[in-house]
Amino acid sequence: MLDSYDFPADLEISIAWRNRTAAVTLRGELDMAQALRLVEQFIGTCGSRITDSKVDVSGVTFIDCYGLDALISIAVETSRRGGDFSLVGHSPQVARLLELTRCQWLTHVENGGRSPRLSAT
Repeated sequence: MLDSYDFPADLEISIAWRNRTAAVTLRGELDMAQALRLVEQFIGTCGSRITDSKVDVSGVTFIDCYGLDALISIAVETSRRGGDFSLVGHSPQVARLLELTRCQWLTHVENGGRSPRLSAT
C-alpha cells in the first residue's frame, strides 16, 4: 500500500517570438495531466499573430499519447493558419514515441499543412 503519491513534475512551457514564429520550449513531463494545458497556453498566447511554430522538445523527460496529441494539435493549429511547424531537439523519449507511432512526419510540416497527414485531421 502506498502512503503517498508523487505527482508528475510540472511541464515548463516557454513561448518566445521571433518575427511571426512562435518558439516553444518544453521541459519536463508531457503527459495527460499537462497536454491540455500546453494546447490552451499555446493557442491563448499565440492568438492570431502566429505564422510558424518551432517546438523544442529536447527537455521532455516523459511523453505519452496525450502529449503526442498535444503536439499534433499545435501542428494542426499552425497549419490551419497557413504556417510551418517544426519539432526540434528530440529527447530520446520523444524520438522513441514518434518512431513507435510512425509520426516522424511531425518533425516538419511545411506549406500551411498541405501535408497529406494533416489534411486528413
